[in-house]
Amino acid sequence: MKIEEAWKNMEAPAKDFQEKELKMSMNHQPNDLMKKLNKQLGWKVFFIVFFMPLYTVGLKYFDELLIKALNGLILLVHILGLWFFVKRWKESKSVRLDVENSKETLLHYVQRVEGALRMEERVGLFLYPFAAAAGFFIGIVMNEPLEDTLQDQGIWIALTIAIVIITPSGWWAAKKMNNYSFGRYIQQLKDRLADWEEEG
Repeated sequence: MKIEEAWKNMEAPAKDFQEKELKMSMNHQPNDLMKKLNKQLGWKVFFIVFFMPLYTVGLKYFDELLIKALNGLILLVHILGLWFFVKRWKESKSVRLDVENSKETLLHYVQRVEGALRMEERVGLFLYPFAAAAGFFIGIVMNEPLEDTLQDQGIWIALTIAIVIITPSGWWAAKKMNNYSFGRYIQQLKDRLADWEEEG
């Protein structure tokens, strides 16, 4: 009996070690996927910074108050978007899966990334009409005084049509790009979460 008890006592730590090793190996793929998602979030930050100078130029180059106001609003939203994505990017890069709470950590990570993308798409729905109007009026100013053009009812009809076309198109394109850049990685992480759920 003493030999059997000694053998069981030797088996228990070995079994615990094997389980920990198995969980760590299972975490390897999610960590790789998270690195790819973090890289995509980094690209979001880069493109926000890349486009911000364009709206700054619009503020300084054009004297028309309407164009300045539109460019100022767009620039403000981009500044807030930059702050939001830098914060979310840093948070996401700091996440590490460990043996004890892998499932909860990964679930929170996926929800946070998806939340950031949904927020971007919703803000886009608000911003696209103003961006369309800014581009529309800049195009007019290049050819004739804005004050004279604003008296033309046909211009307002054309602007309305442009906004109606650009807003849903821009939202659809952003959603499509997010799905292309993030979708497959997020789905693989969700599949991993489903596997862990089945394994209990």
